Amino acid sequence: MRKSLFPSLFVLLLITLMVFSITGCEADEPEPEEVEEVEEVEEEKAVEEEEPEVETETISFVAAIPLTGINEIIANSIRDNVYEYTGGKIDMEFYFDGVLGGEMEHLEMLRDGEIELGLGFIHDTRWSEPYAAHHIPFLFPSYEAVIDYLHHPEIHEARYNLLAEEANFHYIDTWSCGPRRITSNVRFTNVEEMQGLRIRMPELPLWIGVYEHLGADPTPIPAPDIFESLEAGIIEAQENWISNIEGRRMDEAQDYIMTSDHQVQTFDVLANLDWYNSLDSETQEAFDQAIQDACAALPPHVEEENEKSMANLEERGMEVVEVDGAEFREAAWEEMMRMGDEILEPLAWEIAQEIVEKHTE
Repeated sequence: MRKSLFPSLFVLLLITLMVFSITGCEADEPEPEEVEEVEEVEEEKAVEEEEPEVETETISFVAAIPLTGINEIIANSIRDNVYEYTGGKIDMEFYFDGVLGGEMEHLEMLRDGEIELGLGFIHDTRWSEPYAAHHIPFLFPSYEAVIDYLHHPEIHEARYNLLAEEANFHYIDTWSCGPRRITSNVRFTNVEEMQGLRIRMPELPLWIGVYEHLGADPTPIPAPDIFESLEAGIIEAQENWISNIEGRRMDEAQDYIMTSDHQVQTFDVLANLDWYNSLDSETQEAFDQAIQDACAALPPHVEEENEKSMANLEERGMEVVEVDGAEFREAAWEEMMRMGDEILEPLAWEIAQEIVEKHTE
């Protein structure tokens, strides 16, 4: 008797259906290329998650000047540039208007590493006087002449090395806020009318000698004591840059402001050398470039801000007195030549005279 094939065929069909069912469940699996793309995205995410957050170091930027006018513009520009150029590695806090003492105290703190960033505008000549031709009153006829001198390669290198070796400073760049002018309770328009004028000076031989030669009576007084000394009658006059005259409210103690423009006020931006050397080379480069760009961008603001300050001082009651700067410069020439010969390095004096001649042609 022949057996039926039906049970065997039924079993075979059932097995076939099961195989197809299992294969169908695996058909939705991604192609190899799709798998690689997914893995790459996941790897990129992992790398991003592993990148450490930038640690921000907040340094102290200290100055004796008030945080007003041009001073405020350059300070904010330096801070913002440094933070941006270093990728957030360095931020800074301001300690201005003499809250930590006068300029000399700040420079000593900077030398000793108690602060990281500061300004030298008069007393850094303590370490760089042989190259301080720009501090001789009436010598340079313009801002451009002063900057040409300071940016001269030999002068820049010599000053940098002196400030580094003698004071532990890293010299970055120089900026200017325009001319210095004399304020007084005695009105004068020429050298003769200035005879015997009791005028405050910083204790700086380069300045005192010129004003003594002109017939004035220069009196060394610390900057924080100027206002009280004027009120007490110890001095009759002082001289300063325009935004500082406004910022220190000299109009409350002085009647006149003379357009003497006897000197271009400059500021050296200085960092503590040990702190600077602790930075990696990339951060050093970014830090320097940030400050140099801030200094280079300042000149267009200077004239505008000084005009505002002069208008404010007039509005508060000061009388602006026009004086003949050329007369004062001619009268001071003999003393300026003596100082150049006796105090400055011969190379510095030679370069200074060449630049003066170039800018007075």
